[in-house]
Amino acid sequence: MGRKRLGKPAGAIIPEGATKQLDTGTPTSERLIRAEGHVRQTGSDRSHRRYHMMDDNLGRLALQKLITEQQYKALQRYAVHWYAGGMAGALSSFDLDRIRAINPGVLGGLARNERELTHKRLYQDARLSIGAERARIADHVACYDGSLVSAGTLLGYASPFRGRQAAARILIEAADWLDRFWQVIDRERYNDKSRKAVC
Repeated sequence: MGRKRLGKPAGAIIPEGATKQLDTGTPTSERLIRAEGHVRQTGSDRSHRRYHMMDDNLGRLALQKLITEQQYKALQRYAVHWYAGGMAGALSSFDLDRIRAINPGVLGGLARNERELTHKRLYQDARLSIGAERARIADHVACYDGSLVSAGTLLGYASPFRGRQAAARILIEAADWLDRFWQVIDRERYNDKSRKAVC
C-alpha cells in the first residue's frame, strides 16, 4: 500500500522565476550577489555546467592566484577531513531553562563511528606531518575560514601588511607539505588495493 501523491494545492502561487531557477540548475541571484563574483563555472554545455561558490577565504586566495590550484585542493582536503572528523563541533540548541545542559550524544569527544575516526586520524596525521606553526595557519585559514591578516596577528605581527605576507608564506609552505602528504596517502591506498586484488 503506497502513499497517495499530493498535487499542487489549489490557489498556490509559485513565482515565475522559481521554476525557471530550479530548471536551469543555476544558483539564485541572491546567492550570486552574496558571493560577490567569487564563483567558478565549469562545463561547456547546459547539462554539464556546474557552479562552484568560492566566497570563503581559501577560495578567494585561489581565485586571486595567491595559491595554486594544487595547493587549494590540498588545503581543501585537509579542511574536509577536519570537518568530517567532527572537529567543527555540533550545532545544538541552547537550553535557557537549565544552568548546564549536557549533550550525551557527544560522548566526550570520542568518534561516533568508524568513518569519523578515520577522518580524525587522517587530519591528525596531516597536522603532524606539516608541523605546528604551519598547521596553526592552515587550520586558521582552511578550517576556521580566517583571513590572512588575522593569521598574521596570530603570528604576532602588528603590521597587517607584514602579517599577511608572513601568513601567506607559511600557508603556501603548509599547502606544499600537505600536497606531498596526500600523494603519499593516495599511493599507499592504491598499493593496498592492488595487493588485495592480487590475493
